[in-house]
Amino acid sequence: MEIILTQDIPKLGDRGDVVRVKDGYARNFLIPKKLAMRATESNRRHFQEVMRQTRARMQKQRGTADEQRAKLDGEHVKFTLAFGETGKAYGSITSKQIAEGFREKGLYFDHHQVMLDHPLKEPGAHDVQIRLFSDIVATVKVWVVPEGESEPADETVESADAGKTPAQTAESTLVPSEDTVSEETEETEDTEKAEDTEESTPEETVAEQETQKEDTPAESKEE
Repeated sequence: MEIILTQDIPKLGDRGDVVRVKDGYARNFLIPKKLAMRATESNRRHFQEVMRQTRARMQKQRGTADEQRAKLDGEHVKFTLAFGETGKAYGSITSKQIAEGFREKGLYFDHHQVMLDHPLKEPGAHDVQIRLFSDIVATVKVWVVPEGESEPADETVESADAGKTPAQTAESTLVPSEDTVSEETEETEDTEKAEDTEESTPEETVAEQETQKEDTPAESKEE
């Protein structure tokens, strides 16, 4: 029996193909499951019209996706997230929140189109892809900013301090290590000793030599 496939069927054909199969396979499985229809003349004309409309609709969707990608590429949205002293995030940013964030900026897409493997929990900038069509993908930037910071920091700074809280970053910047303090103390002591040596005047040196000469004869007579 000749049939028209209405769905893609592995090892048999793609949607719209006219194929020949066994009568029992067509009557008992393909046609009842609406995977195919008899290849009669009327069905051929009907399906050709359905395919024409489908192609026109797909072309329109592709054009809309291209326009949407042009608007979305390079756009960004910012979310504030609370972090603990250890850098652990209290909460996360999900694909639904990302879609809602862009919707507030007048850019619309479904949260199921957000290609996110897991919710965002790390501070900084994240590149997130949005699948607008089967082969059309837009890339947007999602900022996760620690609570208390009004504006995103420079990307270089964010990458260097990724995972640190503001308190940890400030502490590592302001507090010197124990080794540094020890080295500075030794340098100070050496400098003080050098200054004491330089402060000895020639008059003091001459006086010390004369004293030594006076003491020497006396010691000889006593012997």
